Amino acid sequence: MYADEPNSQTYRVMRGYKEHRTCGTFEPIVQALLAVGLRGHFGCANRLAGTAAVGWAVVPSTRGRTVFVDLVRSLSKSPTSEIEVTPVGPRPDRTLNPSSWAMQPGSALPEHVVVIEDAWVSGASSQSLAVTLKQGGASQVSILSIARVLSPKWDPNTPFLRDVLPTLPYDWKICPWTRCECPE
Repeated sequence: MYADEPNSQTYRVMRGYKEHRTCGTFEPIVQALLAVGLRGHFGCANRLAGTAAVGWAVVPSTRGRTVFVDLVRSLSKSPTSEIEVTPVGPRPDRTLNPSSWAMQPGSALPEHVVVIEDAWVSGASSQSLAVTLKQGGASQVSILSIARVLSPKWDPNTPFLRDVLPTLPYDWKICPWTRCECPE
């Protein structure tokens, strides 16, 4: 889903679930959206990748919050497939920086890894983690983001926010990987 800042309901939900004083209100909403993505469409990424050798990793908070990782773990059908990563070194700040992430030493990666992100702002964190996983041996990496945060202050977003976003209905059956029917 799209979270156009600063006034949309989606943006308030995605910001609110991270705040200690409001997380109880917004966390169940994020959990439901995550359940749709993980339970409803996780297998779609594997079918498109053409492999059953799959693992998953969560983009962890660089501020030490664990709420999103905990939500993903609670919904996972395959907890043993988790690839634990930790933030190290400089935080990705809107630039590609694979040295921002570390895996457990000696981790054997499956052929395909699905990276799960709560909110994609610039994509730096998710893409940096994807590069780290590829450098570690994954052949394919797919990224599932619950929300795409769009700032009206960034001019390239203006046409989308003005012309496209108001016409997009939310339909959980639309595959996030194909933007239409789920792959066979």
